[in-house]
Amino acid sequence: MEINQKATGLEDLFVIDDIEFSLYDDLNGFAFNPRNQKCCCISYPQYELLKQCDRMLTVDLHIKKIIEQKAHAGLLRTEVEEILVSLKLKGMVLTAADIVAKFELDDNTTRLDPEDMQSWKQQGWTLAVGSADRPELLARMLKTAEPFIRELEVRPRFVMVDDSRVSKNQGLNKQAAEEFSRNCELEFEYWDRDSRSVFSNDLIKKLPDCKNSIQYLLSPQAHSSATNTIGQVRNLILLRALRKPLLMLDDDCLINPVSETDYHQNGVKFAYSGRNAGISASIDELFLGLQDCPINPFREHLEVLETSVQDQFNYNKDELLQTGYWQGILKDDLHSISANDFVGMSINAIAGALNARPMSWVFKLENHQQQQAIELIDKSQADTQLEQAAWVGSSYDELGKSIGLIGTTICGIACLPLIPPLIPVGRNEDIALGETIKFIYPQSRVYMFAWGLPHLPEPKRYWNPLEAQTEPAYDANPMCMNLIEMLGHSCAYVDPGERLSYLAASLRNTIGGSAYEFIRETYFYHHSHELCAYDASSKTATASVQYQRGCEQMQSYHMSKLDDAEASINTLLPEFESVLASFSQALEDWPEIWHLCSNKEWQA
Repeated sequence: MEINQKATGLEDLFVIDDIEFSLYDDLNGFAFNPRNQKCCCISYPQYELLKQCDRMLTVDLHIKKIIEQKAHAGLLRTEVEEILVSLKLKGMVLTAADIVAKFELDDNTTRLDPEDMQSWKQQGWTLAVGSADRPELLARMLKTAEPFIRELEVRPRFVMVDDSRVSKNQGLNKQAAEEFSRNCELEFEYWDRDSRSVFSNDLIKKLPDCKNSIQYLLSPQAHSSATNTIGQVRNLILLRALRKPLLMLDDDCLINPVSETDYHQNGVKFAYSGRNAGISASIDELFLGLQDCPINPFREHLEVLETSVQDQFNYNKDELLQTGYWQGILKDDLHSISANDFVGMSINAIAGALNARPMSWVFKLENHQQQQAIELIDKSQADTQLEQAAWVGSSYDELGKSIGLIGTTICGIACLPLIPPLIPVGRNEDIALGETIKFIYPQSRVYMFAWGLPHLPEPKRYWNPLEAQTEPAYDANPMCMNLIEMLGHSCAYVDPGERLSYLAASLRNTIGGSAYEFIRETYFYHHSHELCAYDASSKTATASVQYQRGCEQMQSYHMSKLDDAEASINTLLPEFESVLASFSQALEDWPEIWHLCSNKEWQA
């Protein structure tokens, strides 16, 4: 199936001969084969089907959804079942039963180091937040977390990494963090851009051979002042966790209003193309209601980290076996996971935990407590009649009552894993983290979880043509992460201790070799898919004239990018190779940097 050819049937969507791909990946539904550089471009409704599938559904519900989505094709239930059977024969993990069976038969005896097996109550733990120019949201988030931290028997070290370039915001961030630390009686570390530069220079004096990697991964002065260095923030947090269990708070989990007029007197409301949607209830009221659900999310997260994978899958097995984890995981991807491993974010990703776990499983809530939580989140969500049917379907359908939107909101379900180190520039390092963590560090005990209200889509994302805009240039960072994601699957067959160096070598081998071909195909994947998506979106029955006009405008934009492909690709090539060179070297140097920062003498 060549570039720009749409997949026309369900079989084309899921099974493409001689093309290896993850069924639900972050390449927006693109399948590719690194050997012959072929890909397929799926339509927008099919892409939405992929997103719907990336949830916990029973087999019956999944089949129902497929038939509904493909109603125009006249698919029968038996035909869908046959397709699912063929997928399973090809090695796709379709249900929790496949994963449970793997762990029941597992003879892998890999275990954590004795030091890492100590309880958080014995060795302590680290709480961290990385923030920039959201001081109001940061202060509100920390305030809501206070009572839960204060009741813990072991208080954490609190690390705040401030990436703000605005002095007023920096002062407000530090003030909120200091007040939180003081009220909770916490040991507190604060890092701003200046102190991070000093820290980087001190490291360079100790490790002069790693100078370039230290600057790339940690020094804010190494990158443009206009660049969001969120990856650098998280790299420093990983180092300052001092080898202790780490919980990381997400600073943007409360909705960031698009303008001052979008503040609501009893909370925050969300503006979407002139309409008000999403949050109408008071944020404070929501957290007051949390007292009715006796959960301390910090304690629960820390204690989940101390259970084995096998224990988690054996808990309420009947419920698990009735639930399909439609994550598109290949059985081979489970190669590096042991039933004896302690639960880390990598395990949760494989278990389908990213915003998709029943609270009863993770937090062992009784039925009446679950109901209280459901009622609580229902109170916080206003009815909305958006034309963006995909968002309505993915957030407010009947499935939403049983999945992790509730857990993310009320309990802080883990939502983003971290791999050390991270590409330090832009926000694109988020793209592949969930996919690569399980290949590189399957025993990682690093969590990041959202605290507050659920994420809602922002009004000016690429998929929203209601206010059509020219999107940012497709730069080298997402391409680098796409390449890492592709290489990550083969990391599962490499000894855990060799995975960083293996990945670094693979990235370096791409320079001067297949870099041009990879950029070319990735570039076409992106713009061809967007072209197809907007074409399909403009033809939906509910699309308004304004919506259709926006789709047409974005179609023209992506068509122009395809017409100008060669010039754009040649411009991207040196930047892409530069990122590959810097990051591959950083991967090789990271263990030495990590070792030094974990040394007790250096810490002192």
